[in-house]
Amino acid sequence: MEITKISASLYDVSMGFVHAYLIDNGGEWALVDTGIEGKGKELLETMEEAGLKGSLGHIILTQLHGDHTGSLRELYDLTGAAVYAHEEEADAIEQGLTMRACVAAPGLLKGLMNRFVIRGGKPTYLKEGTPVNVKLKGGETLPLGPGVEIIHTPGHTAGHICLILKEEGGVLIAGDAASGGKEPGYPMLFEDREKGMSTLRQMGLLLFDKAVFGHGSPIMERASEKFRKAFS
Repeated sequence: MEITKISASLYDVSMGFVHAYLIDNGGEWALVDTGIEGKGKELLETMEEAGLKGSLGHIILTQLHGDHTGSLRELYDLTGAAVYAHEEEADAIEQGLTMRACVAAPGLLKGLMNRFVIRGGKPTYLKEGTPVNVKLKGGETLPLGPGVEIIHTPGHTAGHICLILKEEGGVLIAGDAASGGKEPGYPMLFEDREKGMSTLRQMGLLLFDKAVFGHGSPIMERASEKFRKAFS
C-alpha cells in the first residue's frame, strides 16, 4: 500500500489494482472508498507511516462493489467514522451486498470478465454490513477539506457518485464511472449501460483539470477535455 499526494488536500492510496483517496480535513481525514476486505488496519498504519497525522472521521463510498467497500466494516469498527453513500446504495451497503445484476461495458475482455468472473453480477455479500450515517442525493457540497461537491453518476451502479474538489484547480474523484489511463476509458461493467454512457457524456461537461479513478492511473491535466473527446 502506497500513499501519493495528488493536490493540496488529496492523497491517492494505491492498493494494487484498486485506489482509495484521502482528503485532508484539518486533522480529521475523509476517506473515499476502502478497498478490498482486510485492508483497514493496514490503511491506518500506512497513514501514520506517511506522516498523515490525525484521525479518520469520514468515509465516503462511491458505490457498493466489494473492491470499494470491502474494508468498510473494519474501518468503521476501528475508528467510528461517519459513513456516507448515495441513498440508492445505502440499503445494499447496510446489508453487505457487494454486487447486483450487470452487463459488460464495450470490449471483448470486459465481456469475458463479466461472463466468467463476475458472472453477470451474481449477488455477493460481505460477512457483515455497515450503517450508513449520511445518505446523499447528489448536488451536495460537503464541508470537508476545500469543499467536496457530490455528483450522482448512475450507470456503473444505480447510486454511483463522483466527487469534485473545485477549489484545487478542479479535481474529479471518478470512482468507477470511468477507468483511468492516458485517456479515460469505460468501466468494467454497468448496471445500466444506457445510463452509464449518458453519464460519461455529461461528465465531460463538468470543469476539472485532474481526474483520479478507482482503477487506472490519474489524468493530471486537461482531464475534462479528455472526457469530452473520449465519450462524445
